[in-house]
Amino acid sequence: MIVVASASKPFLYTAKGTLRRQAIINDYELEINAAYAAVDASSQTDVSAPKEWNLMEVKGFLRAILGRIMRNDLENVEDDTDLFELGLDRCVHCRIRSLLSTLLSPLKASKLPSFVMPYSIPCANHTQKLSA
Repeated sequence: MIVVASASKPFLYTAKGTLRRQAIINDYELEINAAYAAVDASSQTDVSAPKEWNLMEVKGFLRAILGRIMRNDLENVEDDTDLFELGLDRCVHCRIRSLLSTLLSPLKASKLPSFVMPYSIPCANHTQKLSA
């Protein structure tokens, strides 16, 4: 997570030139809390896991998750659309991975085969497709 410093709130330094960490944290408390709230908001979803694990249900499930996180209506997007052209990047990938892991974790023991989602999915192939 990155919080960008503001020119109106310059970092404070000690006489030795090191950062006054606690003073900076206190100065940026609102921004830090807002950043954590944004992460929490992206982790909570009203999207439910599919009742049936068939192709149509899973596509709808993934479209709902991707659309919510990417803030993009994916209903009219073709299955073979390059998601990077729609704004998928490493940060969005991390949010999607976190949300999927959260949503699917209760199902691991009973309904899904064992699967570990690699962190490198978007880096492996620049032309990741929605239907892949």
